[in-house]
Amino acid sequence: MSLSEFNRFFKKQSLAATYKPTLLKCLLDLGDYNQDEGGKWIETKDDSLVVDLNFVVARFLRYYYPLKFKFKLKQDPQPTKTIQIYEILERFKDEIFMKSIPSKKQFCSNKFSTIREITIKSGAIKQQVLPKLLNDCNIYQIIENSKKIVIKKNIVNFMKENKNLLESALNNMISTYLEGCNASPNISTKLKETIHKQCGRSKIISNTEPHSLKRIYLLRHWIDNPRFTEA
Repeated sequence: MSLSEFNRFFKKQSLAATYKPTLLKCLLDLGDYNQDEGGKWIETKDDSLVVDLNFVVARFLRYYYPLKFKFKLKQDPQPTKTIQIYEILERFKDEIFMKSIPSKKQFCSNKFSTIREITIKSGAIKQQVLPKLLNDCNIYQIIENSKKIVIKKNIVNFMKENKNLLESALNNMISTYLEGCNASPNISTKLKETIHKQCGRSKIISNTEPHSLKRIYLLRHWIDNPRFTEA
């Protein structure tokens, strides 16, 4: 199931925003995180993980923070439009702004609890991106009337095994979209994250793979190369 769902997502020809690939990037951390980076929000239940959205939103804010404040990248082709996550970051700028980009650990701390809760409750997350991503990549369940999702351990293991490869492909999707909204060069380099852990087969392709990496190549490589495993 994992491979087919990711293939289905990557075969999409266009994006209307960067929300869905960014949310999927956040989910990749479920198999690769430190306890102080939101481990308290992960609960094991039978063959699944129950994930509080604080875990996801801390990363969501972490990924958008430098795009807004450091690189000042527009998220819409129309210059007068802005996205809701940018509006939330701007609203809390005085409280959360730091000289260096806050870490995932910091975004999981009590200092950022209010902005996390506001983001979870916003239409951008619960009403838009969560159900829309689920339509394109059916890898989790939304628990109604709560701020939690459920994801199978075998899917988490698949993401852990192939994290760097998946992150490279998602960064490529995001940077391709942002190039249509900005004149800034080398957008792909602005999406790089330092990976401190190597997770099994994910080290085959790092998340700093050049922007020229094509999603169609990745999809064919998954299908044709037996080194990549289906969870």
